Amino acid sequence: MLWLGIHFPNLGLEIFADSDQAQEQAARPQVLVDDNRVQLRNSAAADAGIALNTTLATAHSIAPALAHHNRDALREQLRLQFLAETLYRFSSQVSLHPSCSLLLEISGSARLFGDHQSLGRRVQALCQALGHRVMLRAAPTPLAALLLARSQAPEVADVSLHHIQWFMSQSTANKPAEIAERLSNMGIHTLGALLALPETEIAHRFGAGLVTFLQRVTGALPDPQEHILPSETFASSLHLLNAINSKDALLFPMARLLGELQLWLIGRQLGAERICWQFQSGSGQSASMTIALAKGQQRRDAFLNLTRLRLEQTDLPADVLSLELQANALVPWQAGDAELFGQSLQAGNSDSDLSTLLDQLRARLGDDACHGICPVAKHPPEQAWSPVPADNMAPSGNPKRPLDQSIATGKRPLWFFDPPRPAKRQDLTLLRGPERIHGAWWQTLICRDYYVAKHKNGTECWAYVDAQQRWFLHGYFA
Repeated sequence: MLWLGIHFPNLGLEIFADSDQAQEQAARPQVLVDDNRVQLRNSAAADAGIALNTTLATAHSIAPALAHHNRDALREQLRLQFLAETLYRFSSQVSLHPSCSLLLEISGSARLFGDHQSLGRRVQALCQALGHRVMLRAAPTPLAALLLARSQAPEVADVSLHHIQWFMSQSTANKPAEIAERLSNMGIHTLGALLALPETEIAHRFGAGLVTFLQRVTGALPDPQEHILPSETFASSLHLLNAINSKDALLFPMARLLGELQLWLIGRQLGAERICWQFQSGSGQSASMTIALAKGQQRRDAFLNLTRLRLEQTDLPADVLSLELQANALVPWQAGDAELFGQSLQAGNSDSDLSTLLDQLRARLGDDACHGICPVAKHPPEQAWSPVPADNMAPSGNPKRPLDQSIATGKRPLWFFDPPRPAKRQDLTLLRGPERIHGAWWQTLICRDYYVAKHKNGTECWAYVDAQQRWFLHGYFA
């Protein structure tokens, strides 16, 4: 087996990053504080001379313009879970190692991407696109992969004992810092030097827990991992550093969340038919916005275009401090066919064009602005059809139940009058007919002779004469 260890050294600080202010934030010293001490720092804070484990007061005295964030373990866990599900596309065996590491079993998928180095480059590029610094290494055992990823040592034997204290605390070994100090006093500073000692002597001096830890590193002892089960729906939120009171400015963080949705959908081979936005202000006001699509979609730009249109019609809080994106109406993804040289076989396809047009109209005018048509088993033509919601339309843009074939072949007009309009016989030049429609005796008996006629205004129309010899205009042909 081959494992890819993935470590996010700045995850606790990166979850507070604001994508549209990234350059400004990078230039300003920032630190992550836990128990009133600095646990993480950005490069600007390091350049200012702020050391790890420094008190917050001391850090502010060194850099008065310092921005600090209190550690949020829950947000770290949620972000790590999201990253794990995003990387699920590379392996079906993804394991969480809180608070900032992941494991991927890649022996089954490395050849698909060429080799494990190529796969690692893809993983790194994806994580960096999501705004995270990442360190990764491959090894035959899970623990060795994590150790190498965290330490970036060339080999497992070169890993400093400083880097294994956290891992030792997760095993049965007691007081890892004390054990590391005792080993250092003995002149043992690397994992390779420790592995060279007899296991019986290690167990006698430091306990069986340390031996178990070493056996997990080398593979002498099985080290099964608990793999994640990807969630059935997508949900991600973004807490802004500064409140936003402009809809145009709000599109920047919304684009970031939509980019995350695109990666999640592609990794799961799904499309979203509906997305929902939640907006929260600092004063507790909230608003929501739902966008429905004619068919499942994956691409960020398509979602963003519809979001921009709907946002123009939506009332939002005066200042938005946080926003959340959810997608729970999901369908299996069906990609369009393509030619050998990348041109779509469905280029100019009216089905795709109609779906795009339908999405744009509903985003701008509302969900009730567009509908389809389905047939109804009634004799009067004005009652022989009914509107259906756009969500009930087939991917081709047509109703799931086909219209009357007479409409499809042009024997019925697409533009009906209800009720029919009185007409004068002398205004009509009869072209075809008659066609008798007789029935509905259980309601109001109808007896009509229909003709295709040309009106004096030059249009082709559908007219009829009833039992009382009255003429009516019932519709126009396209």
